[in-house]
Amino acid sequence: MRRLRVKRLMLCLLLGVVATVLSAWGLGFKNRRSVGLYSDLYGVGTAGAAQTYFAHHRAFGFHSFTTISGPSDFGLDVGVKHAPPEKLMPAWVGEDFLVRDLPVDTIESETWVASGWPRVSMVYLNGMSMDFVPGTVTTPRQSWRWSLKIDSILGQTGRLPLRPLWPGFLISTLVYASACWLLLATPGGVRRWRRKQRGLCSLCGYDLSGLETCPECGETAERSKGTKGARSP
Repeated sequence: MRRLRVKRLMLCLLLGVVATVLSAWGLGFKNRRSVGLYSDLYGVGTAGAAQTYFAHHRAFGFHSFTTISGPSDFGLDVGVKHAPPEKLMPAWVGEDFLVRDLPVDTIESETWVASGWPRVSMVYLNGMSMDFVPGTVTTPRQSWRWSLKIDSILGQTGRLPLRPLWPGFLISTLVYASACWLLLATPGGVRRWRRKQRGLCSLCGYDLSGLETCPECGETAERSKGTKGARSP
C-alpha cells in the first residue's frame, strides 16, 4: 500500500510538471500578439548618455515587461509617466537596464515575457537593437533567449518560454499535482469506504464475516471494519 502511494505521488508530481509547462506554453502562445504592447510608458532617468524607459502589460496568465534605452531625443518623451521601476518591475526581470550606458546613436530594448497559471512559471527574453539616425528608418536586430520558435497548424508563429521561474513553477506544480492526487485517490477512497460499510475487506473486497484477517490480501478485519458492516468474530 505504501509503495502504491509513493508511485501515485511520483506520478502526480510528474503530471504536475507537465501541466505547468503546458499552461505556460499555451498562455504564452495565446498572448503572443501582446508581446511588446503596453498602455503606459514610464521614464526612469538618464544612465550616462542614454534615456531609459520601461512599460509592462498584463493579461490572464501572462505578464510582459519591456525596457527601452536610447538617446534622450529619440521621440518617447510624449505621454511619459514617472514612477520608480521597483514598484512595477517583477522580481524575474534583470536590473542591468537601470545602469546601462549606451552610445548616443543606439536604441535598445528588452522584453521579458512570462506566462503560466496559477502563477507565471516560465519566461523568455526578446532583445532588440537598432541604430538611431534622425529622419531615417533603420532595420532592428532581434535576439531571443530561453525560447523555442513554433509554427501552429494554422500558420501562426509564436515563441514558447523555456526558462523556469522557480517560485511560480513550484507553486503551480504543487497545485496541479494536488488536483491530480484528488482525481486519482477519490475513486479508490470511495470504493474502500463502501466496502467497509458492507463488512468487506477494504483492499480486495473479500467477505470478512467471522474473520480476523483477510485470507486474500492479509488485511486485518479491524482495519477494514465499517460502521454498518462490522461483525464480531
